[in-house]
Amino acid sequence: MSNLAELGGPSSIVVEADIGQPGVRGNGIFLSEGDPNVPGNLEGTPIQYDLGINVDTSDVGYLFLYYYDQVEGAPPGTLAWIPKFRLIPNSLSKNEDVVFVNGQATASITAPVPPNVSIDPNSPADSIDLQYNIVNRIDLTTTVQNPISSFFFINSLSVNNGLATIEFVFNAIEFNSGIWVPVQGEKTMHLVITVV
Repeated sequence: MSNLAELGGPSSIVVEADIGQPGVRGNGIFLSEGDPNVPGNLEGTPIQYDLGINVDTSDVGYLFLYYYDQVEGAPPGTLAWIPKFRLIPNSLSKNEDVVFVNGQATASITAPVPPNVSIDPNSPADSIDLQYNIVNRIDLTTTVQNPISSFFFINSLSVNNGLATIEFVFNAIEFNSGIWVPVQGEKTMHLVITVV
């Protein structure tokens, strides 16, 4: 070969890009103050396949995950929030105000029963675990508590449509001024109920 040709690229390159037409946004996750199907509990406008989480601690559906989808058997385009599962399926945390009279108070609590779990009303202690703390402030200016000794029992239990209604009875005494006396008046109780 007697000739050698030198080849090179262009002196400049221009790239033009078009991001295209805007599409439908991806799935959104919404927080709801209660059942998201109730108007006013949810901020924003959901679209099909969005997720919602009930963050109302006083609601029976607390920590339920909902899916916004077509309602089965309804006309096309009928969308609703459908509960799918509970994020913590077998426990319920709740603060309950109770009134102690002569050292005794009752609290009626409704808790969801996980799927495939059955509770025998004749022996509820086999299926229900309760952890609790009685807040016993001496006055509003201090956080010091008198020591409390307490116990509880389940007075009644009923299960209906996947919800267990449990009546707990609490008996408590406190060490006050050197003696043990029955707890009196309104107290806040921190409850964690686990269905096993």
